[in-house]
Amino acid sequence: MPIHSRVKPVNYDITLYDLELGGAFTFQGTVKIEINVKKEIKEITLNAHQLKVKVAEISPQGVDGILRLSLVCSNGVLTLFSAESIQYYLR
Repeated sequence: MPIHSRVKPVNYDITLYDLELGGAFTFQGTVKIEINVKKEIKEITLNAHQLKVKVAEISPQGVDGILRLSLVCSNGVLTLFSAESIQYYLR
């Protein structure tokens, strides 16, 4: 089953800071992506071309707690891994 039929982004909340416009363009920031998980999954794949990702977490709305994800970034593709089902955690 293709990833787009299991996970659908609903909203993006992007914050950028520490912008360096001279020379090499650099910045720090956070991205919060609201997703709809339709089927049980243990990984999410995102485009991360020329990005360095430090932390990935899931925090469901209305529920206390955070699920920290393992991440691997290779060739501009970021894959987030969970030991448990992400759909189960979001319930």
